[in-house]
Amino acid sequence: MARFAYPKYDLKNAIIVATKAMELGGSAKVSSLAQALTMDEKGGAFQMKISAAKSFGLIEGKNQVTVTELAKKILRPKEDGEKERAIKEALAFPPVFAKLLEKFSSSGARIPDASLLSNILHREYNVPDKTSKRVAVVFISSSQFAGGSNASTYNEQPEEENETPEEGKHTGIYIEIRGNNQHKIWIREDSDWDLVESIIKTMRKKKEGLDKV
Repeated sequence: MARFAYPKYDLKNAIIVATKAMELGGSAKVSSLAQALTMDEKGGAFQMKISAAKSFGLIEGKNQVTVTELAKKILRPKEDGEKERAIKEALAFPPVFAKLLEKFSSSGARIPDASLLSNILHREYNVPDKTSKRVAVVFISSSQFAGGSNASTYNEQPEEENETPEEGKHTGIYIEIRGNNQHKIWIREDSDWDLVESIIKTMRKKKEGLDKV
């Protein structure tokens, strides 16, 4: 099975894709899967979700996708603990994620925030700089979902470096979110809205925590 190096959606989203494929009988045309997910088959967001599900080893195939045995262990476990073990196995399926898990497990170090982790990905694992921030966010989110005890709090999202809304320089929607941290994001495709939603959810949880104090 070919491994897709850099998932751009997290493990939770990948499992949703596999779940829909399972509901379609375990094997389905890509067009049917897009319809089940209520997404545009040719859209970038759908393509990246399919790629992510393949990266985590949950589906395989091109025009016709099929859920893997690993996905079945998560979605249809046959014994206690099988689902949890399979989720951790899926987390380590992307080669670069396996290397990160080994790095932090062997050292006992806490997984750093997305900003520092993106630098590690770029400098130590040759992940392209323009991709490393998103991959870092996906790794942290996926680690938390899988129950990684040393995963840092998911409190940061990748920002575009040196990106400001100068006239004629960029295309898309430019958004700034201000709080304890400032986030600058360019919305150029549907998947970028997920980053905005994650930031807002994190800020809302922090506020709810403060309100309870």
